[in-house]
Amino acid sequence: MMKIKGKRFVASIEPIGLLNGSAIAPVTMKQQAYELIKDAILYRRLQIGITYSQDALCSELNISRTPVREALLELQQEGYIAFMRGKGIQVIPVTRKRAQDIVEARYYLELSGARLAAQRRTAAQIEALEQLLLEHRAVRASYQLDRKFHREIFLASGNTWMQEEIEKLRDHFLRIETQSAFDSPEQAERVILEHRGILTAICAGNEKRAEEAMRYHLDCTAKRTLIHITDGLAD
Repeated sequence: MMKIKGKRFVASIEPIGLLNGSAIAPVTMKQQAYELIKDAILYRRLQIGITYSQDALCSELNISRTPVREALLELQQEGYIAFMRGKGIQVIPVTRKRAQDIVEARYYLELSGARLAAQRRTAAQIEALEQLLLEHRAVRASYQLDRKFHREIFLASGNTWMQEEIEKLRDHFLRIETQSAFDSPEQAERVILEHRGILTAICAGNEKRAEEAMRYHLDCTAKRTLIHITDGLAD
């Protein structure tokens, strides 16, 4: 044991047991299975009302049952799937109440993110947002680019908790929105203009305008992508 400025410091001489017999891998099979299955849920390749056997999932992913089981347990904890005793798993439908909660939570979190971004943005973050808008113009707006733009705003907000929560909300939001909203060139152009309004306000450091521009964008997003929010959802 050593002392540094009156405080005790434990030198790493004996193993602490952090790995607990495991090895560190860049991306584990369980994590890969989790991301692939979750992606299939979000983009509706795994459909509500159908029972999928774990063996079928293992076969398609070409990995053993253990990492798939671990991935499914995490997805169950997050509210995406349910285990059907002795049969497999089913995707849990989004209820109308849950859909409304997701929309409401995202709405207020995004407004706060825009306001904080206007306060705290750096020159590098403004440049990153500008580059994304240029990419929007070049390849037309898409869901992926829209999400990247909003992610950059939350990075500019400097609040890591908000960044984590908005990512979770955006995943759940994807399950209830109309995913073809960006198919129309006219709608894609509107999204770009709305994003430009948000960025202009953030760049100017105008918190009120940034919040107002984000509110307008979210209201338009609701009209574009949540047409079916009261239809086709479970009670």
